[in-house]
Amino acid sequence: MKNKIVETLSNSKVKALTKKKILNLKSSAKKNASNKYRVCAHQPRDKIHEMFIFHEKDYFVKPHKHINKTESLFILKGSIDYIIFDKLGTIVNLYKLNDRDHKKFLFIRVSPGTYHSIIIKSKYAIFYEVTSGPFYKRDTIFANWYDTKLQNEYYLELKNQVKKFNK
Repeated sequence: MKNKIVETLSNSKVKALTKKKILNLKSSAKKNASNKYRVCAHQPRDKIHEMFIFHEKDYFVKPHKHINKTESLFILKGSIDYIIFDKLGTIVNLYKLNDRDHKKFLFIRVSPGTYHSIIIKSKYAIFYEVTSGPFYKRDTIFANWYDTKLQNEYYLELKNQVKKFNK
């Protein structure tokens, strides 16, 4: 039996989430083969989508952009490399998000049409993500330079590019 990777808070006028629930995302993720989990504070048709997301180290979000949607991310626990690409796949900016280092970023907001990706650097990361809804797959465009069949090779090369970009 496959365990769910998404939980939606009850459909009520007021939604509240405890710190304990956020920190327990890790144990919920361990019940899935993907080791990822999210708690949604929104309903599918809502105009604003708010999610608390857990990913383990080296989790890789494929390079993509959103049509007519901004994306905001606030790191709650851990460390993330948030990578911005040009339309050809060259890294143009790298934002290091970290909950403990006051010199790193805690928050990022990306405009529509911006190719981006994330790599989890710490043992795990928990973050709060906000975007406009409702969600339609057609509003997410995966980069044409990224080939799913070569994901492992691309990921290793991207990590090398990120290291070089830091210098």
